[in-house]
Amino acid sequence: MYGVILSYEESFARVVTMGVIVREPLTVWHLLIPFVFIFDFLRMKSETEIFVRNFLFPKSW
Repeated sequence: MYGVILSYEESFARVVTMGVIVREPLTVWHLLIPFVFIFDFLRMKSETEIFVRNFLFPKSW
């Protein structure tokens, strides 16, 4: 039961993350140099995971 509640809370935290974290629009450099796109994608994923972890911190005690 705890796993179901936790997974719902994580999905809710991800929805909140999409509204809180401002993402930069794609530029020409993202298209010309794919490594820039991959680097930014991994950075955004990391930021999202950190936000979700900190968002759920009070509930994980």
